[in-house]
Amino acid sequence: MRSQLDKWLTTTLLKPIIGWYLRKDRWYRHPLLSQGLLVKAGVFHPSFFFSSEFFADFANRQLVMDKRVCEMGAGSGLLSFLMLQKGAVVTSIERSQVALSGLLFNKQHCNCPERLSIVASDMFDAVNEPPFDFIFINPPYFFKSPATEVQLAWYAGPSGEFFDRFFSQLKKQVHAQSQIYMVLADNCDLAAIENIASVHKWQMKVVYSRKIRWEINSIFQISPQ
Repeated sequence: MRSQLDKWLTTTLLKPIIGWYLRKDRWYRHPLLSQGLLVKAGVFHPSFFFSSEFFADFANRQLVMDKRVCEMGAGSGLLSFLMLQKGAVVTSIERSQVALSGLLFNKQHCNCPERLSIVASDMFDAVNEPPFDFIFINPPYFFKSPATEVQLAWYAGPSGEFFDRFFSQLKKQVHAQSQIYMVLADNCDLAAIENIASVHKWQMKVVYSRKIRWEINSIFQISPQ
């Protein structure tokens, strides 16, 4: 009951204020990150959506020194810059031009920019690199067509086309020891996503979950069937 009341108050009272706040570029600082990040207007902001910082905390516990790490759909780039700080060689993939402009700006102000590649790509289409050791993805998961660039962060297409493309391309981007992690919340159609993964011979296993206010966020490890 408390969670539902919390959700109602946030949605009714705070959502309009958050929407107004995110109409402008904003600075963001994660406690684990040595640099602040410029989050462009309309880009998925780590402070206001539970999955971002939850996923970052999990990623921070992985051993990524000198590993090849990919953040698919990087958005603000929180995971990318955190993994860079931990000594990884990072590829940030993003299709939103607005998000890309923020990633490029933040790259100019980071340490070891030579270890960070920012790739403008719809999924892995424009990626021409050796297989990754780690892939992290915080995907759009509502089954609806995005009508604007901002909605690319939320909507995966009416039949989950985002997941179909991701899982169909994934095999060429990994090797036998690669670790692939995806974060999802309990308000998505998990059965449909798992079915799409299975069609492409992938399986999803929960490795970590946490209830954050009214929402349960889970991290799935993806592996071949």
